[in-house]
Amino acid sequence: MSLNAAYKSPWLNEELEILQDAVRKFYEKEFQPHVERWEDQGCVDRDAWRKAGEAGILCASIKEEYGGGGGNFGHEMVIAQEQGRAGISGFGNSVHSGIVAHYIQAYGTEEQK
Repeated sequence: MSLNAAYKSPWLNEELEILQDAVRKFYEKEFQPHVERWEDQGCVDRDAWRKAGEAGILCASIKEEYGGGGGNFGHEMVIAQEQGRAGISGFGNSVHSGIVAHYIQAYGTEEQK
């Protein structure tokens, strides 16, 4: 039994566990088969970003009124953990959704948001 299977983060509630399972399955199906090609070409395909957005993986902690998921940092952490678990290093979602989108939400004009 792996250490990851035995350990459960104390902040991981039922809602986040459901998200974790969904994100894990998404990455396994939609991303892992393409990782080697993305690494060779130096970028993740645009279609992968679209699929991630449709799956609710992008901007999970941005307000719903601006097109985000309305979640919190816990949602972003679950997504980042699953990205790491899947071995996906070229998908810059942590920077995109966890940092840049928050600056736009906080300091951008309504049109930018």
